[in-house]
Amino acid sequence: IDFGHYYAGPMAAMLLADQGASVIRIIKPGEQEPSAHHKEPSAHHKELPDQQYRLLNRNKHILELDLKTAEGKEQALHLIKRADVLIENFRPGVMKRLGLDYANLKDENPGLIYLSLPGFASNDKERAHIQAWEGVINAATGLYTDTSDFRKFLNFPPVYSWVPLGSVYGATLGSIAIMSALVARE
Repeated sequence: IDFGHYYAGPMAAMLLADQGASVIRIIKPGEQEPSAHHKEPSAHHKELPDQQYRLLNRNKHILELDLKTAEGKEQALHLIKRADVLIENFRPGVMKRLGLDYANLKDENPGLIYLSLPGFASNDKERAHIQAWEGVINAATGLYTDTSDFRKFLNFPPVYSWVPLGSVYGATLGSIAIMSALVARE
């Protein structure tokens, strides 16, 4: 079950879907799959342009649920009870507020593999509350300043990268962790 947003969570689920996993992508109400004719971001998914949205949701089944309603949460719990894997990349505490954190789910589905890619860890007192957008993660990890010793030697300013490296690494390592956990569980 893919509860991810932006890049890291959906990308981890995409990698698994590409390998044959049956992935159900949960989207919020009104966030319909974009049409092939749109070239600009639609009003329904402002986080990503349509091409990226389609790319990250390829090979997935899309299901619209409002997790803030009793009915939406009940439907999500029904799916989670039968799932092998849950992927989310919200800020720490969001899934707990929804009642969908691992502590609340482990008794309902003891074999559930739960991947959380929050950007900043819940025990990071300075940054756990910050929305970990790509630029924030890359700046926090030193990606813009530590790209090469040559750049440092010449005292060049930080270099911005449009490539979502933090999310790509998180998604790749997360999908490998999921596959390893599946093998260990079996």
